[in-house]
Parts: sequence; structure tokens; C-alpha cells
Amino acid sequence: MAGPIKELDVVIGSAELQANHPELFHYTSPEGFCAIMESQTLWATLFRDLSDQQEIRVLKPALRTTITDLFDKAVAGRSRAIRRMFDHHGEGVNTSRQVRRQRLQSTFERGDPQFAVDAFTTSFTTHAADSPFERENGLLGQWVQYAPDGFCIVLDTTEMCRLLGLEFDARDYTHLNLEPIRYAAEGVPLRDHFPDLEPALISSIEQFLDGAYHPGMAMIEFLQSATLAERARIPGRTGGPDCGDPRRARLPGASRQGACPLRREATPAILPHPNGSGKLHITIFDGLAMTLPINRVIVGPSAHQASNATLARDLVGSDRVALSQISPASTLEDLP
Repeated sequence: MAGPIKELDVVIGSAELQANHPELFHYTSPEGFCAIMESQTLWATLFRDLSDQQEIRVLKPALRTTITDLFDKAVAGRSRAIRRMFDHHGEGVNTSRQVRRQRLQSTFERGDPQFAVDAFTTSFTTHAADSPFERENGLLGQWVQYAPDGFCIVLDTTEMCRLLGLEFDARDYTHLNLEPIRYAAEGVPLRDHFPDLEPALISSIEQFLDGAYHPGMAMIEFLQSATLAERARIPGRTGGPDCGDPRRARLPGASRQGACPLRREATPAILPHPNGSGKLHITIFDGLAMTLPINRVIVGPSAHQASNATLARDLVGSDRVALSQISPASTLEDLP
């Protein structure tokens, strides 16, 4: 018999993250900057529409390996009849594939709208370990890739976590948090990235072996693992050009696709991007009359820096606007 339902206190942004990364840097285009300042909201993009979809899908092979190993261990302690049946059906490889597919389908696909969720994400950069010059002027690689003629909005991390807590309380989220991105590395097991996921999988496997072919599979732990990304080429100097950038933090959120019996005020509305790209997003802080905790705005290096600076001063005030001293003619090859 299942035990009593536990009431969990959701912590948005760990104390360690807030202490180590006191500011979040959000690089954006002029259009994005104006929209953020006018609405005082942020967009989180549907994971299928991310520029690098591999940042979500890289979880699959690691999850397959983990489930296979856990299945083999769980079956080893079962009866001889179960072990024979398990061997007959292809051992852990085939069985884990079935369970993994069920988990992906029940979490992200629309077959059962009461349980399926849509996963959305928005990303930030942190410069806590960078030089004072980089914290004041931004990173050339980020300007080139994300805001070639744009702005960097610098947010207070602790206040952002507080506001995200209010957002979580006001909307029907399955999961909402601010977390560092973990980068997949060869030979590093999944449990080292997500210590809560493996115990949840063990529980699910035991349910499966006991005959529950659609077991409760710890959706929260599974959604947290969506912050596992591939080590890809990301402009920046730390760790070399082909390493994952340790500066990156992510806001992953999951909204139910359909009705929920314990909803809060509302499920976040899923909206198309106004540029006609077909990408979908939800709007964080929409309708909550909040003011984003903006410490300052860095105006990026470009031929339009002077006019962009005037725009920024009009929107946030002269005392919170700084001009990046990086040369607009710089390229990634100029990085020392």
C-alpha cells in the first residue's frame, strides 16, 4: 500500500546558487529588450523550439544506460521465474527501453492531457568567476551569438528567486526552478548530475516488476534532469572552445497541457512567437504586476551603441545604464 502523500516545500534557486552567482546576465536583441522592459516579463521557450534541441535530448542515452543497469540489479534480487522471464524478453536493454519510452510519452506527449506537461526554458549567463572587466562589459562571445546589436540585462539573483516563488504560487506549474546547467561528460554517471533521479527510478522499476506497467515515475526528478546538456561549442574562454560553458544557468518550467484537479489561479498561457516563426512560449510574471530586479543594463558593442544607449536610458534611467567597452569590430578570433 502506498504511503501518505508528502507535502514538499519547493525551493526556487538554492542558497548555494544565490551565493555563488549573485547576478544573472540576460543577453537580448533590441526588440527583446523593449518587450521585456515594457512588460516586465520574461519568455520561456518550448523545449522542442529551442535553438539547440540537443540540450534536452542528450538525456536519452544517459537515461537508457542508467535504467538498464538499475533493471539488471533489481531483477537479480527477484525470483527465478522473474529472472527467466526477464532474460527471455531481452534483459535490461529491451525492458528499460519500454519504461523509458513510457516515461517520455507520459511526461511530454499529449496522449493523456491530465498528466502530460510542456517543458519551457529560458537561459541566463553568470559572470561571477569572470574578471571585473567582463562583469562590467559583458562577454564578447555572448554579444556575438545572442545580442550582436543588443543589450544585456543584469538581474539580481536572490530577488529573481523570490519573484519566481510568487510566480510558482500563482500559476499551475508542475515544476519551476532556477538551476545551473549540467554538462554531460563521458564516463560521468547520471546520478552524479541528479542525485534524486536514481532513487526515483529504482522505485519506478520496483513498481514495474510488481506489475504496475504504467508506474508513477517521479515526474519532478525527471523534469529536473532536463537541465543536462551536451558539451557543445559555446563562445567563451573557460574550458576551451569545445567545452560546455559553466557560466550558463537555466530557468526550466513545466506547465500542464490540460486541466488539473489542483490548479492554482491559472495554467500559463502557451503563445506563438509574434515574429511568425511558429515557436511557442509562456510568459513568466505575466499579469502579476511585478518589476524585474534589474541592477543595470549593459549596452552592447555595435554601430548603433549610441542610439541604443539613449533608448536604455529612457527605459531604465541613466544611473543604471553602462556602455560596453568591447570594440564593435571585435570577433571571436580576438579572444586571448
